[in-house]
Amino acid sequence: MTPLPKDVTNTNLQSRELSWQAIIAGALVALSLSFLIHTLNAGLGLSAFTTSSTGMLALGIGAMLWLILTGIVTMFVAGFVAGRLARRLNADPVSGVLHGFLAWSLALVIGLVLATSVISGVVSSSQQAGNAVQHITQQAASDRDKALTPSKSTENVANSAGVTALATFFVFLFGAAASGVGGYYGATGYRKW
Repeated sequence: MTPLPKDVTNTNLQSRELSWQAIIAGALVALSLSFLIHTLNAGLGLSAFTTSSTGMLALGIGAMLWLILTGIVTMFVAGFVAGRLARRLNADPVSGVLHGFLAWSLALVIGLVLATSVISGVVSSSQQAGNAVQHITQQAASDRDKALTPSKSTENVANSAGVTALATFFVFLFGAAASGVGGYYGATGYRKW
């Protein structure tokens, strides 16, 4: 085993370490702020619900923009917390960006696991889902010609799913960038605000 050169100090070794406490704390901040903000979003959205077509369109666009904005703010704060806590090991701004991004990644994985378990629990305990599938199967078998041609409602569902997937992509993309920027400012001790 080759000994380390004399100019390598303990500080240089620490600059390569990650503070998992900072990453976990940032992820927990992201999850808790997301929960609070999404609860607020649900309350505002349900109270502003309307059945007119223009109202539904405005509500949908507003909800998507609000989701993107709150995702950016939430992940910036989470990245800032992770970057600030990581300063114990290293005040390097790149380290702050890395800690913020890893906090975002961990929050994303935990959020997906929680969402998957909740959705699977709801689906498995719901008898209505089984009844709906049985009804659709019976209807498709009796109306083969109708089932072969897609209806307008099928196109609407596909379009809505596509728009939702794109919005989700941008929420995650901007959230990842915001967590890195927050980590940078957390690590550098930015105090202008």
